[in-house]
Amino acid sequence: MTDLLLKPGEIALVGFDDWFTAPDGGQYQGAYGPVTILRAEDLLGFKPKGSADWFAQVGYGDKAVLLAGCRIHTASPTQTFKGAPGKIYDAR
Repeated sequence: MTDLLLKPGEIALVGFDDWFTAPDGGQYQGAYGPVTILRAEDLLGFKPKGSADWFAQVGYGDKAVLLAGCRIHTASPTQTFKGAPGKIYDAR
């Protein structure tokens, strides 16, 4: 990879193909917060076959969500977000 759309830790709005359960127990279609891209092999300790080979972590600590890269539909770096209750998880 040479030029990345998202720099490590950059705040972004990330939309996913499916709903996911966030640490607060709610169901969401997207997440907003600092994004870190992780290799599956580094995260899992082995290289999965026929599966996602990278994950996106949005947020840090107790608020972080970790989702397979193949489930990401959109990702937009942004410093402003007004919220979308019930649809976008705020992982800041």
